[in-house]
Amino acid sequence: MKKLVIIAILLLGVNILFCMEATLIPRDALLRVEVKVTKLLESSYYKEFKASPKGKQAMQKLLKVKELLGIDPEKSINSLEFYAAKPKNKKDKLVLFYIDTNLKNVKIKALIDAETKKKGSKVEELEVKGFETLKVTPKNKDVGFIVFLEEGRVAVCSEAWLEEAITNYKGKKVVNKKLAKTDPASEKMMINAAVIVPEEAKKQMAMKPPAAPFSKVDMLFLGINSENKGFEINIVMKCNNEQDATTISNGLNGFMMMGRMFLQQKNLAEVLDYLKISLNKTSVNLNLKMDEKQLMDLSEKLKKLNPVFQQLPGREKAPLKDSTPAKEKGK
Repeated sequence: MKKLVIIAILLLGVNILFCMEATLIPRDALLRVEVKVTKLLESSYYKEFKASPKGKQAMQKLLKVKELLGIDPEKSINSLEFYAAKPKNKKDKLVLFYIDTNLKNVKIKALIDAETKKKGSKVEELEVKGFETLKVTPKNKDVGFIVFLEEGRVAVCSEAWLEEAITNYKGKKVVNKKLAKTDPASEKMMINAAVIVPEEAKKQMAMKPPAAPFSKVDMLFLGINSENKGFEINIVMKCNNEQDATTISNGLNGFMMMGRMFLQQKNLAEVLDYLKISLNKTSVNLNLKMDEKQLMDLSEKLKKLNPVFQQLPGREKAPLKDSTPAKEKGK
């Protein structure tokens, strides 16, 4: 299944622009992820990755795909929706991708055929509920399915969600209104996600005093953004009532005070100045935002603090001036 997902994402393209359709969210899903890759491709971090050794290797692979199949890997996918849930038993894996591409199904099949042959995977052509489907069985891996819903649009899923993926698509019914909700601030960011906190996780947190207040969190929203070499992280914890939200807010502010005392000893306390905690009725919001200068300042301090941080990006040092006297240069 993992290799099947890699085929779907990496080989079909890097330009993944999610178009969330609440009508397609599986009933038991606990996780929804959205990435606006148009923003990602424009970010300085992506450009730096492309210039790095690993990035150059990845670009070479994408170039080979372009030469082989005549497609631009960075412009192949228009949208992708990802859902996951905790299975009721270990054998089932609840994973589903809806992928909308600008490719013809013939091209998509050619991509899959080339990759599966290279990996030695077994591919069977099936028909499931009237839809052309490929059953892919990689060596020593879980079986995965690729369903051709319409021209250029496919579903990539585990066997446990195969029928539901098709049924949801055909019926266009809202089967998971809770996970369809979004946080307005996070929704506009480069990456955003929503998580329904399982009851089992709530019970486990309730038994641990430091984490007990967070057992009242019903949903989590996450947003990550990058602009002008800075970054922003936005986290929203949604509770069922204002009292629970207030308790969590007070607890977080207490952690902030303790954290500041510790970071002052390391000369890093200003990091918490960039972290804002706010309370809005039944929601608690955490926002961390740093511009390029603030990030570079923090990076330099961390490098001095511990050698393990030496790989962090930092300010480029100006080249040393030539101190050789002018008379000696002329000799």
